Amino acid sequence: DELLEFARKTFQDNNYIVIRKLQGANAEIEKVEKPAITPIHVNRDAKSEFFKEIEGVEVKPIEPKFLNYDKDLSKANLKNGANVLYVQNKENGRFSLTYRYDFGKLSNKRLGLLWNYQKYLHPKTSTLTKFEEELYNIACQITISPSQDYIEARVEGLSENFSKALSLFEELLSNPNIEQSTVDNMIKDIQKSRNDAKKNQQSCLSALADYSVYGKNGAFYDFIPESELLKITPQMLIHDIKEATKYSHQILYYGDLELNNLVNTLNKEHISSPSKLKAKPNVKLIEKLPTKENKVYFVHYDAKQSYCRQFNTSVVFDDNLTPIISLYNQYFGGSMNSIVFQEMREKRSLAYQAQSRFVNPSRKGMTYQNMSHIATQNDKVIDAFTAFNELFDQMPVSQTNFDLSKEGVISSIRTSRTTKEGIIYSYLNDMQKGRKQDGSIEIYNKVPSLTINDVVDFNNKFIKNKPKTYIVLGNKDQVDLKKLEKFGKVQILTLEEIFGY
Repeated sequence: DELLEFARKTFQDNNYIVIRKLQGANAEIEKVEKPAITPIHVNRDAKSEFFKEIEGVEVKPIEPKFLNYDKDLSKANLKNGANVLYVQNKENGRFSLTYRYDFGKLSNKRLGLLWNYQKYLHPKTSTLTKFEEELYNIACQITISPSQDYIEARVEGLSENFSKALSLFEELLSNPNIEQSTVDNMIKDIQKSRNDAKKNQQSCLSALADYSVYGKNGAFYDFIPESELLKITPQMLIHDIKEATKYSHQILYYGDLELNNLVNTLNKEHISSPSKLKAKPNVKLIEKLPTKENKVYFVHYDAKQSYCRQFNTSVVFDDNLTPIISLYNQYFGGSMNSIVFQEMREKRSLAYQAQSRFVNPSRKGMTYQNMSHIATQNDKVIDAFTAFNELFDQMPVSQTNFDLSKEGVISSIRTSRTTKEGIIYSYLNDMQKGRKQDGSIEIYNKVPSLTINDVVDFNNKFIKNKPKTYIVLGNKDQVDLKKLEKFGKVQILTLEEIFGY
């Protein structure tokens, strides 16, 4: 009773919170001279008695459990041609249903705005408040998310309420509505978020990275200029959703309904799409620019720490490389035991963050990318790039680290379990790469026979002495731009150039 009385007196309708944020340089900070740092000796091959004791303990290995797409996944087709991917939920009373339409931001860049307004959509026959209450009462949630060449509309919740949830879901997609005031507020929010992004170091790094990897056209493929943004109406957004639902799509289901019952239900209730679906648009995914020569992009950002990356666009995806790439990433830049972490952080004290990966593309036909990242003090940028290049061009060889890396890759597969709707997305991922089975099977079978020489050969063929695109987000008054030229021609960019506004 005393607690309730206190709350009633204290928390009134006219209460508010005030936050005062001071921006600018702190004049009271005392500066410390940069100390000389001597690289330490890294005893990679040394083993303590305690380590030897643990290493000697026999442990029965966990057996891996691979997916069998013929058994773990079922398929069917609706009357309108939509393909159904089905996994039965035998664990609990929940479901998820996703419509994955073959129509994305590359076909209509306004679909990218779904992130901003999808939670304000409601059927034309209802109000937003009433629609939210209906979903809340049946413990269900609807989300719509866009990608380059598809969008996903998803409903999830309690299986006992599937019929009601499906009805609300279909009603929303068939007859969506959004108020003018909501669109007006969305535009204001986007304008503010664009200004805020230029003040955020991580957002600036992402924009600089996209600009350097994809070029101006690729980085801004879904950007809507303010002049166009201000002309957007509710009718445009409603049309965008209705148009997307006319295209070919896959239906992803995880729940306790039997497949036949699901298909019969969807054939009757899936009214948001026409009986004859449009074919997938012929669009080309945004691809990385080729790395033909060394170059440096620099953007000024007033901070004590510089964010630096190196990129090299490599060869087109070849699934035969997947096992050695998995092992290389683990050995070179994948963990606290990796070469990058030990050399850049422990040995040389050059980084707050340091990592490197040979990045797999999401689909066959696209290119790999070698990427390194380091966050370091502004006056250590030159040393950091120099040290990273030494690691790329004269990669340290340690049998002990290699053995641990190999064990790490294999153990990860042994202990990993893909379950629930993750089975469906694993299938989609493998199909996009041209695989007919679980991609981890080949890694598990091939990695045990690989040697340290295979890792060295991979590094020599795909990474050593390759041209790079260097990017630096740092303070121009504290980074030596003249010395930066030794890595390539330096181009100073503005925030307006990398953000597109």
